[in-house]
Amino acid sequence: MIFRNFSDYLNTSNQFFLGIPTVNVGSVSVIQMNSIEFPSVSSSCSIMQKEAFLKLYSEYLERSALASNYQSTENIKCFDLLSGRINILERGHLSYGKNFITGYCDTTGTSSNPFSSSNSVKKAIAELIEKNELIFFWYLNLGEKIDINDSKVKSLIGENLLANYEIFLFKIGILSSWFTVIGILFKDGQVVSTGICCNENYKCALEGAIQEMKILRVLNSYKLYSNFPLTQEEQNIIYKKICHFENKIISSKLKKVSSDLNLSINEMISDLNIAILSRNKFTAVVSVYSSSLIKCLPIKENLMKCVEVDIVKKIGINSIINTPDCIVL
Repeated sequence: MIFRNFSDYLNTSNQFFLGIPTVNVGSVSVIQMNSIEFPSVSSSCSIMQKEAFLKLYSEYLERSALASNYQSTENIKCFDLLSGRINILERGHLSYGKNFITGYCDTTGTSSNPFSSSNSVKKAIAELIEKNELIFFWYLNLGEKIDINDSKVKSLIGENLLANYEIFLFKIGILSSWFTVIGILFKDGQVVSTGICCNENYKCALEGAIQEMKILRVLNSYKLYSNFPLTQEEQNIIYKKICHFENKIISSKLKKVSSDLNLSINEMISDLNIAILSRNKFTAVVSVYSSSLIKCLPIKENLMKCVEVDIVKKIGINSIINTPDCIVL
């Protein structure tokens, strides 16, 4: 039983799983390759214990696959969903660090689902899309506010025990037909947590973003330092930026990718490639990338390594430099 001794390495916000979304964080094992220790801590949010453990383990598999391909020069086949062509790439370009295709790579666009290859591909694509939609939202102020007083939204916020915080929710859909929801949580004008989720279903995207906010809020309570080490001036600037956000939408031309995936993407995206990072067919880890998009968190440090990627060129370096660093994780 894989989780027989896992309780020694797991923290949960409610060990009894009493029908409310429960945050879980833990590590199956330390991931080391060539004397380098890679990220190994996983997190999840679920009302069911079994699902929580499976989500944690899936994230562990993703991180393990990324680490095992670090700086590998071995070739891997990638299938382009747009052209139908098979491309050859060195495995190391889909692992941590710099590369000549997407500029820089972290866990973005990587997914594992042992029960559904289709869902695994969808999740990887969604992760890639959400981080790139985030660039438009944060650095160009594009998107729409979501009414947090809507009864369904208030219900989700209450279920996740976040009603005592000041919450801002936004939606954006420039790069695809799927929905991306972004959430930012404040307490007394200070950033407490953030969340983001992309899904073909709006309600699922909304639930996912709110649960992400809950996860990060709980993780911050475990740590001696915050994920948001901001000065008071930076806190004030970001709070003002979010409070005074005005709806701004731009039209985009979409092209159909696949009926099976129920996905259309912006014409600016020239390719959308899928690769299987893992070598074990029973624990398949999917990686999705595009030469038009970044494959990492859009913080300034990362974006400076991605200046040749189409989406970064479209945003413009000046917009990035003149905006506070992105805090949405």
